[in-house]
Amino acid sequence: MKKLIYTFSLAAVMCGCENFDEVASLDNFDVIVTNITEKDPATGAYIVKRNQDIEFEFLGDRVDNIIFYSGNIGEEYRYRNRGVAEKEALITPMIRVKSAVLSLTDYVNTASFEFKTLFDNKIPSELNDESMAAITDWNTYDLRSRYTTTGQAKTEYFNFTDGFEDKANANVDFSEWRSHNEVLYAIRSKSNTASTNRLQIQEFYVSNKETRDYSYTYNGAEVAVEKTKEYVIYKDCSILDHNFKISSTLTAANWAMYTPKTTILKGSEEEVPNSWNYGWNLAEFGLKYGELTGSFPWVKTNKFGQNIRGGYPVEMAQPTQNIMDENGNLVVDIDGEPISEPTEEMKNMPSDSWIVSGVHNIHQVEHDVATAYVKSKVQSNVKDFIYAYAKAGKGLYTATFHVNNQTHMETAEKVIEIKFMVVD
Repeated sequence: MKKLIYTFSLAAVMCGCENFDEVASLDNFDVIVTNITEKDPATGAYIVKRNQDIEFEFLGDRVDNIIFYSGNIGEEYRYRNRGVAEKEALITPMIRVKSAVLSLTDYVNTASFEFKTLFDNKIPSELNDESMAAITDWNTYDLRSRYTTTGQAKTEYFNFTDGFEDKANANVDFSEWRSHNEVLYAIRSKSNTASTNRLQIQEFYVSNKETRDYSYTYNGAEVAVEKTKEYVIYKDCSILDHNFKISSTLTAANWAMYTPKTTILKGSEEEVPNSWNYGWNLAEFGLKYGELTGSFPWVKTNKFGQNIRGGYPVEMAQPTQNIMDENGNLVVDIDGEPISEPTEEMKNMPSDSWIVSGVHNIHQVEHDVATAYVKSKVQSNVKDFIYAYAKAGKGLYTATFHVNNQTHMETAEKVIEIKFMVVD
């Protein structure tokens, strides 16, 4: 009987304990600045020097997690989940192309290299040979138009107004560019003779640079503060490394090749059959680069059966035909590998070959990150925190504390913002 009474008593005590399904309230939690009193009357911001420590004190009940955002560029709480910037954001694109020409021969009269863009609903929902052939309204610009007498690699910058230049032009009006949502890129290489003027792309770099305003007025003087942050969209030609492994460090345009069935010779209006022997050393539409794993039709070779050289520059791949001796036997080298070379017919056909990128959002950015994780749930209580804007420098910033309490059932959150005017 005593044992039974004890069991019921223990159960009664347990029922009176904390309900672990109910999240603790944050109503009484607050953050205060303890060592600075001067404030700007217009903005309510605390006025601090750039090297001055700011001492924060946490008041109220214990909380599980405290995350701090300084408000500096790349560390703003309001952009913590942003992957695409609003159209009003000051985003400036930059496209850099490094190219070379193999077998440069009478380029002006017999060949052309083009860079193309296509926007928004003009981009086919599915990219394939048929949808590519149906596109008639590409925006087209000359590539390497100033380098027609040398095959050396050249780097050019595209500015959407004047086409390609030797330097990036910061004064170009990008307002029309920002009015779009998505963009598709293509590079076209044409030659009246397939074996000459073969284009090689050594770099295709695309980034968005965002400019944010942190200006303020102090003691009657306006202080202009602008900061920029670059977000890399494409920086390599291929997503593969030298061993055909998909590399997490690469940000590639995921090029696919397109070969029209016919082409028009330069200097002529004659439409002729296009060479399907020459093409870019890339996968075809609908195929993916990579290992023979996963749910996609991963491929390692191009349409000619040649290895896609992921860690090398993207270039026109020269097709070959096995050499046979007079008896019809395959000619091999000392290692027993077939010897091959392009035929004269292959060399002399016209070539019109494209590479087409993946689609990306024109306003693509990276989300801002926290400056500091002040406290996590597994840590003991934290009563204070110190921060200085030494690296950020002058500007008007909105510092943010994001705090929460958690159970396995729900989460309670609270956001506390404090402005700081950092002066010299």
